[in-house]
Order: sequence, then structure tokens, then C-alpha cells
Amino acid sequence: MDNTTLNDTQDIRLPNQRPTQQPPHTQAPRPRRQIGAGPQGALAAPLQLPRVAIVGFSGRFPGADTAEQFWQLLLEERSSISELPYWHLPGIAERVQLRETFTCPGGFINDPSAFDADFFKISAREAEAMDPQHRLVLEQTWAAFEDAAICPHELRGSNTGVFIGISSADYNGLLARSEAGAHDATGNAHSIIANRISFVFDFHGPSGPIDTACSSSLVAVHRAAQSILNGDCTVAVAGGVNLCFEPMVFIGALKAGMLSPTGRCKAFAADADGYVRGEGVGVLILKDYQQALADGDNIVAAIIGSAENHGGHANSLTAPNPRAQADLIKQACRGIDINSIGYIEVHGTGTRLGDPIEISGLKQAFAELGANPEQRCYLGSVKTNIGHLESAAGIAGVIKTLLVLKQGYLPKSLHSEQLNPYIDLAGSPFAVLQAGREWPQVSDRQGQALPRRAGVSSFGFGGANAHVVLEAVEPVIPGSEAQGAASVFVLSAKTPEALQSRIEQLIDFVQRQPQLQLAELAVSLQLGREAMEYRCGFVAHSRDSLLSQLRDSGAGEGGPPAGKIAPEALHRALQQRDLGTLLSLWQQGATLDWRQLYEQPRPRRISLPTYPFSRERYWISEAPAASLMGAASLHPLVQRNTSDLAGQRFSSRFDGNEWFFSGHRVNGRKVLPGVAYLEMARAAVERSMVDADAVVALKHVAWRQPMVHDGGDLDIDIELVEQGEGQIRFEIRGSAADGPSYCTGVALVGSAERLVPLDLGTIAGVTNQQRLTPEQCYQVFGEMGLAYGESFRRINTLQAGNGQVLASLLRGEQAPGCELPPGLLDSALQAALGLALLEPLQAQREHQPLVPFALDRVVLGELDLLKQPCQAWVRYSADHQPGRINKLDLDICDEQGRIALRLQGFSSRKLAAAPPSMLAMTPVWRDKALIDPPQRSLARQLIVLAGAQSQDLDLLTQRCQALVGNRRQIHIVPLPVVTQDPASALPALAGFVIELVQKSPANSLVQLVLADLEHAGPVFASLLALLKTAKNEGLIDAAQCIELQGSLQPQWLVDNALQDDERVRYRDGQRQVASWQETQLAQGTALPWREGGVYLLSGGSGGLGLLLAEQLARQGQGVRLILASRSAGQLSPEASQRVAAIRALGAQVQLHALDIADRGAVEALIAQCEQEWGTLNGIFHCAGITRDSLLQHKSASDLAAVLAPKVAGVLNLDRASAHLPLDCFVLYSSVSAVIGNPGQGDYALANAYLDEWAGWRGAQVRAGRRQGRTLAINWPL
Repeated sequence: MDNTTLNDTQDIRLPNQRPTQQPPHTQAPRPRRQIGAGPQGALAAPLQLPRVAIVGFSGRFPGADTAEQFWQLLLEERSSISELPYWHLPGIAERVQLRETFTCPGGFINDPSAFDADFFKISAREAEAMDPQHRLVLEQTWAAFEDAAICPHELRGSNTGVFIGISSADYNGLLARSEAGAHDATGNAHSIIANRISFVFDFHGPSGPIDTACSSSLVAVHRAAQSILNGDCTVAVAGGVNLCFEPMVFIGALKAGMLSPTGRCKAFAADADGYVRGEGVGVLILKDYQQALADGDNIVAAIIGSAENHGGHANSLTAPNPRAQADLIKQACRGIDINSIGYIEVHGTGTRLGDPIEISGLKQAFAELGANPEQRCYLGSVKTNIGHLESAAGIAGVIKTLLVLKQGYLPKSLHSEQLNPYIDLAGSPFAVLQAGREWPQVSDRQGQALPRRAGVSSFGFGGANAHVVLEAVEPVIPGSEAQGAASVFVLSAKTPEALQSRIEQLIDFVQRQPQLQLAELAVSLQLGREAMEYRCGFVAHSRDSLLSQLRDSGAGEGGPPAGKIAPEALHRALQQRDLGTLLSLWQQGATLDWRQLYEQPRPRRISLPTYPFSRERYWISEAPAASLMGAASLHPLVQRNTSDLAGQRFSSRFDGNEWFFSGHRVNGRKVLPGVAYLEMARAAVERSMVDADAVVALKHVAWRQPMVHDGGDLDIDIELVEQGEGQIRFEIRGSAADGPSYCTGVALVGSAERLVPLDLGTIAGVTNQQRLTPEQCYQVFGEMGLAYGESFRRINTLQAGNGQVLASLLRGEQAPGCELPPGLLDSALQAALGLALLEPLQAQREHQPLVPFALDRVVLGELDLLKQPCQAWVRYSADHQPGRINKLDLDICDEQGRIALRLQGFSSRKLAAAPPSMLAMTPVWRDKALIDPPQRSLARQLIVLAGAQSQDLDLLTQRCQALVGNRRQIHIVPLPVVTQDPASALPALAGFVIELVQKSPANSLVQLVLADLEHAGPVFASLLALLKTAKNEGLIDAAQCIELQGSLQPQWLVDNALQDDERVRYRDGQRQVASWQETQLAQGTALPWREGGVYLLSGGSGGLGLLLAEQLARQGQGVRLILASRSAGQLSPEASQRVAAIRALGAQVQLHALDIADRGAVEALIAQCEQEWGTLNGIFHCAGITRDSLLQHKSASDLAAVLAPKVAGVLNLDRASAHLPLDCFVLYSSVSAVIGNPGQGDYALANAYLDEWAGWRGAQVRAGRRQGRTLAINWPL
């Protein structure tokens, strides 16, 4: 935190208004040995300065998982500030309402809950109890040693010290609200963060945490360096860490006036308004400088001066003292030519008074040390990029400065365009980096070139200050020739997956380093990496040979312990310098000291990519979260009541280890059984009833998407809305604001329906055509990709015949509290397999898994009967339509036929396999004459007219009826008159059409007739997709669209009624039909993306949007991507990782939370893009949602929700960009627009509108009213 708390109320005089006087009777500092101690004044020889070598480092920062990504972020002048991403996590999700007080903007690292516990031999239970700050430091310490090319095992038992800055304890606070665990104390005590490193690595030197608030990590670096100089240790680990989980800390700091309400850290700026919190971790490996030279270490930089002090008594505990800050810098720079320092990484938190006070201290120190005002020293603050990392702020500044020293470039300090008027730099050597620039080389007073030097400041809000001076070090290049062993390249890892990642890392590294010295690479891998269980190696004498072998390699195998390898074989191979044999023995597990194969001097070791830790998530478990509610879980599927004034709601959190997930897998993934939703709804409704009313039935159940558990915690809500007359609507959905909708339906309470017992003897007699054993059943299920645990393997016998199945079901373990046991109900539905085997064609086909789709009705009978062995009778429903959609009825009864449960109209659909290759098709119109069709039995021909309002409908009906006679009835209705705005017109027209098909006989043809289509626009033509879906769902027999120019001929309507063509048009009397033609995608090296092009992706943070963004980043050099979606402000950990990866490819990425259906918001975003980048080069409309349910039960609210992002979204984007010179406007549509899709009539309609609108915009382009190619892509989704 900043040390200018409540700076508006403190009595602090501005330093450039009145100089601060030295307090009287101040004692001179007591002399002590420190870095930089030496004669002041004339420059001492560089090697005479006591110094400490930095030989390796590693860190993770907001927007950057590696130092390389961190440097890219700085170069691109990006700010990685976003909204708090942890609102969904247990312990925080319960207080999501705080988000309305403050969204808690900050700099957040990617998924801090991820940890490779197995690597460090830490149990899952202990890992979960460990503060993620401890885990991060542990991993980054290992990474820093690898960066230094030092094997930690070589330091076992040594006096290596550990100094870690840490201050916050948010995770401990979250744990305190849950049940106590055995590892809570060691997992969260600050002392353990350093002590655990010493324990794991077996270090015997000084070990402890440093907590001086914001200066913690820089104080840790200073004390580590001093410990080396004082002889307490030869090597030291120094660093710091900070994580920000607790929203109340943000809100408290905001109320105290510390935080920027705008979420931007504006160091040095006139409009600075507070700091922005940030997360990060960084670790340095420090070593005695002479020892590092002797050991051939790769010295990154040297610490040539450091100091810490305290401000003493000031106006208040948290008020800064510029005199103390000046003394600090003077003390750190003793013995150093002050004019040789060309850059200062300031504390620079962006507070209105704190920044000027810090600059005042710098000016005083440099003036008193004799700085030349003409010698330029630049000022910057990394906090403008990533926020104030508090206890990790100092280490972030150090690592940034190490990168600056290495690259010789000074990145811009952001948001400093207009300087704070209280910052007066006149007459001083200082200049704020308002733009990035090369760092010029400087010379000493004798004109000799000096190495680049920089200072780093960090000030704690309690007055503890630190400053460190760094010096660039040129790498020492040994003059030896490459030796034989330098052609052996070895890799190892703890797991096969990690080894494969190691191989991929090395391929990427070698490809990006054309001047790489192979000898340095080989020796770094041999001497700078621990040999682990899984190993692979290569002998290569050229870069191309190494790359070829790496690309052809597998993931290696774990070797046997070295003790099983004959020592004489290893000794003989060493004596003979037999590299092939040595490599083979090493790969088998032998312990080999590669140093024996080298003469001195060896090739130098270099920095290489570090270990690819696995990303398993560890967080507060579900059990403590449940106890947080004050009582045991209400029900295995309905855990707690979270109702509030907004509505009735129950919530559950699943970790994926529940039996109903772990025992039910589809294609290897844990998927909640469809029948579990029925029990979830029943339990939630009954727990909401005031009286003792019971649920007697469920109806209109629609499964919208599977609930898949891919790890971590899955939070869901069951929302209930009373509809009157004993009906309660339920929806089961993800808990997040934009979480998916899994299942909807209606529960009925009241009087139970009487169910007549079944005659099992008669049913058994007609189902004796085929019999299957349980083993045969579950073998078939396995081939379909369905894996069932014991709770879901209840089929005992199964017999089928005459379109029916009878199965006996075993009584299994009862699921506590479940009156509709998911294992038993799922097994009953499994019995439907017998129906498929009765059909000759189905029996021969390769089986595919089925997913539940819809259920007309569930009648609850005597549910106690489900606690004993049962019978399941499965048969086709009366309205089953072969070849379209499977519909089944199912009864579950006891041995006497008494019915416990009846399911009516259960429908499922196949989970389609991925196509073997891509097929590209484009729509075309073909001439086609009428043909003699097969006789089609139609009871009714319903003609729906659009754009022909002047027609005499009675006369037209009579003429058509006369042509068909009494073979079918002719009905003609006009579409209603609607508004000109398609976003409002389409839902109204769709509702009208849905009502028509709901009332139509099943053997009806619905003809959509579009007269004068040129003026009708895209709205009317898109309705055909809705009619195709109605046909697929069995509501009607056929659907057809006829487009006309000129007069409407009754003969055309009658003639086309018996044709199979679904879309017909007449042009100058010529009949044409819509068709598809295979096309080849354009091939060539030219890519359509502009270098540095600006592209807007609606739905950009969704799955398709991120896939597209990844391709744009790979193919387009330096592209700038605006990812806009409703969820952009609250990315999942996976999405955050993918965004970080896109940025790592060189793309600039901006995330914008946007409701694409909000016209004003879209216009504001595009205007902002124009203002920031001058234009847009392309728009990709990827936004969309689904709300699956059959048209028979489709609600107006679901219809509107699905249409809005597609229809209103594209209209808003077009209106806001009509004036722009776009290269392209691309629409992500779906094949459902072409063929319809059961349960997704609204989604098919929305995408069909996009297809038609693309044609409309193309016409606008040809007329000169728009620019850029328009393309709609019907993805197979």
C-alpha cells in the first residue's frame, strides 16, 4: 500500500514550495559494511566495489506468465488492469453482492490457484490448505534456479539463505471461515513461506519472511545481498509475492482514499488519483560475485549498492518523509558515481502528493551527491502497467530493471502525458519517460564508457524504505573450442506430459535463436537441470539435426534406478568418452556427472525455458463451503437455500468427485446424467413449499446443454418461479451472471394422478424377440463412449420385441435423500438400447452416444417402490417419428406392476462425431423443372403470405382449392404487419409462425410465400429455418418457401406442394431451387489481415471468438484485437490463459464487457476504437446463445433472448460502422440455419437472418453504401 494514506487531510508541505529542513541534532549514521561502501567522489574502479551477482530470476505478473512475456507487455505499453476475477470462487462467491459497491479493478495474474503439488511431493489436502502465495514462491524458486542453470541438489546442505517478502494473508482469512484442517497453520504462517523453501531444498542458511508492507520484497533483496557480503551465506534466494483475493480489502482501501476510482495508476500525472492493487511473484538467485565468476555462472546483473531505513517520526504513521528517502538513496549510492546512474524505477504509486514527495527526495539526494544536471537520468514506474504489487512491488521493479539493463531500452511510463504540476524537474537530471526510448551509453569523468546503472526504490506505508542499485554485466564468453560432450542434449521431467512440454519448449527456443551456440545449450541442459524420472536425449552436431530429432521424438520413458545399472558399464563409458553409451545409460536412469567430460574452461551456461509445471487447481474444498451455511447439505444435488428478495433459489457446488459425476462419463468426460435434473427440480420445489404439498408431476422438461465437469468447482443454481394453478417453473443454470442454462421445465403440485398397474406377464410375452445380458449391454455402451460406474449399472436382464423393451433392474445402494435415484432412472433409460437393436439397420450401424433432449411429462407414483428391485417397460411414444426424433415412453414399476414413475415423450438425439475432414460448400440457385412426385398424403396446405397485402385472399383460396379438389384443405393467412426494425419485427413474426404450427395437424405442409422479395428484406426469408425445425420436431410434415417476382400464380403454389424442394423461386417464369455446391477455399500465401490491423470480435471471449482471435494473432503481424462480450469482464481461468497466450503471439488485446444488443453501448465502443486507433479494419460477429426447447413449449422470453445477440447485434454493429472503410464484415452463422435443428428453432432462425442479412449488406456494398466483403459462415454448430 502507498504511504500517502489520506494525503488530502495530512499536513504535508509540498517539497517544491518549501524545502524540507534537516532536523537538528541528527546523529551521523553508524558506519557499517555494506554494498557500495567506498570512497565518495571520484569514481572507484568497478571491481573494487563490493557487489553481489544476480545469476537467475523468474516471475509472474499481470498479463505475463514469464519474464519474456513481461518484457513484451512493457514494450507494447500495455496496461494489464481488469476486474477482480475471483467472484466465482468459494469463500468469495458468497459475497458477490459486494461487486455492486466496487468492481475491484486491479492487476491479476493468471490462475493463482493452480499448482504442481506432485512435483514437490505435497498431498492434495496439504496443497489445498497452503496459501497460494506459498505455492507460487515455491514454483518460482525452482524456475529461478533453472533460469540460473544451477541444479538445486548441488546446494543441498549448504548455507544458502532464503528471504521472501510477504504481507497479505487473504487466503488465511477465507480458510478461517471454514472448517479447520491439519495443514492450515503451516500452510498460512508467513514464517513458513521461506522456511518451506529451505526445507524442500535442504538449505541451511538464514531463512525468514520480510514484512515491511510495500517495501517487503526490496528489503528482502537488500538483506539477502548483505547476508552474502557478511559471509552468512554464499547463495541466496530473494523475492516477494502478493495476491489479492479479499474484496473487502479493496473496498476498505477505496473508502480510505488510497485507491484510484478509475482503475488506472497514473504515476507522475496531473490527474493521479490513487493507486491500483496488483498481484505478482518474483524470485532472484543471488551469489557472491567472485564465486559466480569462478563457477562460470551466467551473471545477469550486479547489485552494487543497497540500503534500507525508516522515516522515523513524521506527521503521521503513514506520512512519507522526503528527507529519509533522500538519505536512503545517498546511503545506497555510496562509492558510486551518481552521474553513472541513468534510470530510476521509482516507487511511483500514482498519488497526487506521494509522487512529488518521492521526486523531492530524489532531487535532494542527487544534488547532495554532486549530480550533473546535464547528465540525464530517466524515471519510470512499472505500476502504471501492472498496478501496485504491494509486498511484491519491489521485486517487480527489480525484474523490470534487469530486463531494461539487458535490452538497453527504456519503456514508456504510462498515463503520464500531462505531468503533475507539483513535480518540478527543472535544474535536475531527471526526466519522466513519457515515451519509450533507447538507453544511451554514458561515460565517467575520464571519458571511459561505463556499464549501464539503475536504481530501484520501494517505500512501505509504515515508513520502511529500501533502495537498490543495479549494474549491467557483459557476459563472459569462454574462449574454449566446443568439446565432444557439448553435442549431447538431455531433457527430463517428472511426467511424460511434462517431458513432451520440455521438448516443445526447446524446439520453440532453438527456432527463435538463430545465433544459438549449441555447446552452450548442451552444457546448460547437462549441468543446469535436475535429472528426473522421464528422460530423453539426442546427439547432434548441427542446429538442423537437433531440431529434426526433437520433432521426431516421443515423450520418453522412466528409467530404472541407477543402482540397477552396472557401475562398471558407466565407468567404462566415461573412460572411453563413449557418448552414445553414456546417453543410453543416462536415459535408463543412471546418475552421471557431466562435468567429468569437460576440460576447463567449459562453455558458459545460458538461460533456458523453465519447468512446465502442471496446472492442477487447489482451493478451499466444497465441504468447508457447505459448513459455511451453518448446516449440513440439504440434499446431494440441492445443497443450500440461497433465496433472497430477487427470488427463490437453491445452489450447489460440485467438485467432480461426486458419484453422479465420476460414475457417468461420456467420451471420457464427467457429465451429469439427464435424469439427475429431475430429482434436482423435485427436491428444490418440495423444499420451497409452505404446506406439505408434494410434487406430483413435471412437464415441458428441456435439456439445453450437458453439465460437464472438467475440473475445479462447478457452481449451479436452481431458480424457481411460481406460475399459479399449482405450477412452478424451474431453471437449472450456472451461478455466474452469464452462466449456461442446463435444464428448464415446470413442476406440478397438488393431487396425484392414479396410475393403473401394468400387466407384466403380457408385456413379457410380447418382448421375447431378443435378449441381452448385462455384459452385452455395457459392452455396447462402452463402444458408444459411455462409461458407467457401479451405481449406474443396474440392468439385470433385458428382452425386446414388437417395438418394446422389458428390463429388470437391480436394487443398488440408495442415494441418501434422492427419491428419484439417478442411477436407477438412468439404467431404466439405458434399456432403450434394446429398441435400437430391434431395427435391422440400427443394429448394423456404429452406435453413437445419445444425449437427453426433451421430456413431455413425468408422473410421480409410489416412489417408495424405487427402493426395491424394479422393472422398466420402454416403448415408442404415439407421436414417435422414425428418422427424425426419437420419442419414448417409460414406466418403472415393482414386480407386481405397481407404477413408481412414468416418463412420457422422452426424446434424445445423437451426439454427432466430428467429421473426418473439412467440406466447404456455397449456396447456388439451379434451374429445375417440376417432376412427377411420389404421392404425399397431406391433410392441409397452409400458405403463409408475406409482402402480398393487396391479394384477395378468399379468391386466391378458392382458386387453389379448385386446383387440388378434395385431396387436401387449403388455408391462406397473411403475416401480420410489423415494425420496420428487424430486431423487433422478427420475434413478433416468429411468435406468429410458432403459434400457427402448434395448431396445425401433423400432416400439414406450410408454404411461406414471399412476394416482391426485393423489397421485403432479410426478415421474411429467414422464417423458413423456423419451419424446417418444426418439420424436424414432427409438428408439421413439410416446409417450403416460394419466392416470387410479379403476380402470384395459384398453379405454382399447388404444383410445388408435392415437390421435395424446400426453397423455390421464380424469375421471369423460370423455376429455380436453392442448392449447395462444393467449393475450394482460396489457397495462397497472401493473408487477408493487415499488419497492425484493428479487428472487433463480438462474442470474442467465448470459445469460437477465442479460436478466431488465436488465428488472427498467429497469421496477422501485430494485429490489435477488441474482444467484446458480456463475460469479458469476468473471464474464466481457462479463458484468461488463452488471452495471455494470444498476447504472447504478439497481438494487442483489449477486453470490453458489452451487451451487443445495446445500440448505445455498441456505438460507444466503435467510437472509442476510432478514437484510439483511427479506424476498424474488420468486424467478426461471433456472439450468440442457445435456449433449447421444442417449439411446442418455446417461451417468448427464450425466443427474444436467443434472437437478440444475433439480430439486434448485427444491426447495431452495422449502423455504428456504416461509415468505416472495412475490409470485411464476417458473420458466424450455423448449419442449423440451413437444415433446422430440433429444440433450436430460435437459434436456427437467428442464424438464418444473418445469412439473409449478409446478402443484403453485399447489395449495399455494390451500391456504394457500405465497404468491405460480407461473409456468413454456417459452422457445423
